[in-house]
Amino acid sequence: GVLLHNKGRYGNQEFFSEKTYKSILPTSLKPHFPKISTVYGIGFKNAAGRLGPGTYGHGGGCGTQIIVNPGKRLVFAMVRDAPGEEYKARMADIMAHLRSWIGE
Repeated sequence: GVLLHNKGRYGNQEFFSEKTYKSILPTSLKPHFPKISTVYGIGFKNAAGRLGPGTYGHGGGCGTQIIVNPGKRLVFAMVRDAPGEEYKARMADIMAHLRSWIGE
């Protein structure tokens, strides 16, 4: 998450270029697929509905999440081995707390 927030850099080290960073960000697929309104990047999708404009993220198996909002300087990562019965309610609570914290 920190590498994404810093556009491929950590300290004075560059792990991937800013060009690579921009290529993984969600972008409109309409130029390539005119009938599709999806906004998607290489592994990341638009998550503005979660934590405001500019937010992108990736959800994995069992409810694993990474969510990045560079404008708010926020990186959220959660790793789980099973979603559980209360996953949706707990995730909604977490997102509400994060939105409150960043003023969204």
